[in-house]
Amino acid sequence: MLKKLFQRKGEIVSKMRALLDTAAKANRDFTADESTSYTAMENDLASVEISIKREQTVATAEASVAGFRDSDFRPGVAPTGDKPKSGRASDSYRSAFLNGYARRGINGMTPDHVNALQEGTNSEGGYVVPQEFERAVYTSLVEMDPIRAAATVIQTASDRNIPIEASKGSFDYVAEEGEYQQSDPSFGRVIIGAYKFGGIVKVSEELLQDASFDLEAYLRQLAAERTAALEATAFCTGNNTGKPYGLFAVTAVGGVNVQGITGAVSATPAITGDNLIDVFHTLGSAYRKNASWLMGDGMVKLIRKLKSSDNQYLWQPGLADGQPDRLLGRPLLVSDGGPTAAASAKTVVFGDLKRYQIVDRLGMTMQRLNELYAANGQIGFKFSARHDAELLDAKAIVTFTHGAAA
Repeated sequence: MLKKLFQRKGEIVSKMRALLDTAAKANRDFTADESTSYTAMENDLASVEISIKREQTVATAEASVAGFRDSDFRPGVAPTGDKPKSGRASDSYRSAFLNGYARRGINGMTPDHVNALQEGTNSEGGYVVPQEFERAVYTSLVEMDPIRAAATVIQTASDRNIPIEASKGSFDYVAEEGEYQQSDPSFGRVIIGAYKFGGIVKVSEELLQDASFDLEAYLRQLAAERTAALEATAFCTGNNTGKPYGLFAVTAVGGVNVQGITGAVSATPAITGDNLIDVFHTLGSAYRKNASWLMGDGMVKLIRKLKSSDNQYLWQPGLADGQPDRLLGRPLLVSDGGPTAAASAKTVVFGDLKRYQIVDRLGMTMQRLNELYAANGQIGFKFSARHDAELLDAKAIVTFTHGAAA
């Protein structure tokens, strides 16, 4: 299926190219019919790209599941040679959490359920989710969020106090028996803490009573989707006040300013090929080999129409299976949280996103809300988790900002 989708994408792009070349050779703009056809092709291309993303997500998940042994899915059977799972990773905890607490509520749990969940009791009246549940949510987030997939992600139980170089030392040539010059780097620190986030998932009472309803998969999927939507905005434009510091918002790290290119004054938001080349070469060569472009869909639409001096498009769709779109030879990542093009708005980040560190605080919790939605025949499940994110090297990224309005 995925191969057919990439073939379809290639066919659409070829037709778009032919239509553009026809108009270019005649030194004219599109006719009304050509404009209608091109718009339809753009819509078809967008639809195919969505289908490709879905297929790739499922393929990745299928590949990860294929690596498990059958015994991993059978309660009460420990894999040969492995130690029995304990705590939140145990089958008894998982069963008590899902089949006891989630389906029946506190009053419907058996003494065995209560005993199994003792170590996961949360101060707010809920329980810490099973380890496998939490791991599956974060695995899904990597597939949904391009920033999380490109960044450095760690899990911790406490704040991270990370030393960073504010200025680098240097070497110099030394004469025979000459004195070595002292040039020591200065260090600063970045504290990565944990901002609390969460929300409520509602499930009908009828579904909870249906033994065939996969409650775990349902809660896990919605928790992942809603976290991914929140992260997309926070990791792009978060202001470090009550939320992580987004890549488009950070201006300095350890006293070193993030570099940026600003476009010309324009009546409408614009970007040129020269702007992109300036951004590309402003980033240090040591960072460029691992660099990616990051932006929202609105900026992708603008850049798709840019051409080089030999009339070739700068934006190259990734037609091969599994290959990302590329811009000036580097991968192009599109985030739903990317800023909208506007006068004086910062809309493009280019850099080594591995220098952006995301810290997930272990211990996602869930609380069952029995009464709040009872009038509607629903049960609420309140999820709560904590995370933070910081750029650790100001020189690792370069930004583009639109010029002021004319």
